[in-house]
Amino acid sequence: MEERLLDEYAMPEAARSQLRRALALIGEPDYDLNHYFSILKELFAWESRAAVKPAKQLRLRLRSLATASLTLGILWHWAQQENNLRSAVIAAERTLLWAWDANGDEEIKYGSDPL
Repeated sequence: MEERLLDEYAMPEAARSQLRRALALIGEPDYDLNHYFSILKELFAWESRAAVKPAKQLRLRLRSLATASLTLGILWHWAQQENNLRSAVIAAERTLLWAWDANGDEEIKYGSDPL
């Protein structure tokens, strides 16, 4: 079980190569995180899955959110090791905002009971 906790094959192939590039450049103070943001764009492209059944679409959304969280955690850890938390904070902020925007589920956004 522990072998698969951070298995890179949990992510799509394009996202894996983008994550490697982002991790290689995270120590640079001028790095603009474009490789990381391309991962988020791929993960949060839920409008392209509109023809999918609602139950499967929910599973895809949850998987995308979990993958985005895992990717952000990895990026944060590497940025912390490189003493570049500014990039990690920007990545976390953008991840949160894009995940919220891509959700699109009115019941979750504006439900009467958030808990």
